[in-house]
Amino acid sequence: MQGPVVEKNFITPEVIDIFRTPWINSKKGKKAFSRTIKMPPYQMVEPKEALQKIKSPTLILWGKNDFFFPFKIARQLHKNIKNSTLVCVDKAGHFLQEEQPEFIVGQIISFLKK
Repeated sequence: MQGPVVEKNFITPEVIDIFRTPWINSKKGKKAFSRTIKMPPYQMVEPKEALQKIKSPTLILWGKNDFFFPFKIARQLHKNIKNSTLVCVDKAGHFLQEEQPEFIVGQIISFLKK
C-alpha cells in the first residue's frame, strides 16, 4: 500500500487490515485480488459507448498520483461522460478519500448542492 498513497502517515497496521481482510479471508478473495492487480487499468473502464449513455450529472474525483489508475484515465472518463465534472485531487493517490477526506467531502457536498 505504500506505492499508491501520497500521505504515508495514513498507512497504519489498522488501515492495512481494513483493506487486506476482504481479500485474504478466502481462496476466492485471494484469486480475485490476484486477477485484479494483473489487469491493465484501461480494461477496468466501461466501454466508451456505455459511458456516453450516462446523462446524469457525474462527479469524477481522482487522485493526481494514483499508482493504479493514471490520471489520463480520469480525463478520458470526463471526455466520454458529457455531463461530468472532473476534480483532480493533488495530494492523493489511489486512496484519495482516506488521504484527503475533508477535501473529498467538500467536493461532494458542493457538487450535490448544484
